[in-house]
Amino acid sequence: MLKEPLFQKKLFIFVALVLFNCAFSILLFIVLDPAPFANIIGWLSLLLYTSTIMPTIIKTVFPATKKQPILK
Repeated sequence: MLKEPLFQKKLFIFVALVLFNCAFSILLFIVLDPAPFANIIGWLSLLLYTSTIMPTIIKTVFPATKKQPILK
């Protein structure tokens, strides 16, 4: 029973860091000079690649999520 709140806290911290990183990236994108088209495509491809491997990373780091139906 003690592991469940700790898991929720770690998951909350992970999600908060991801959201902070996205907000910071958007802020930098708005503040900085416009980037060339190739840089924008590269950045989008990096985000898409990260989003495809994120479920595997979550399953590896937090083994209890293997039982969750949302990541299957």
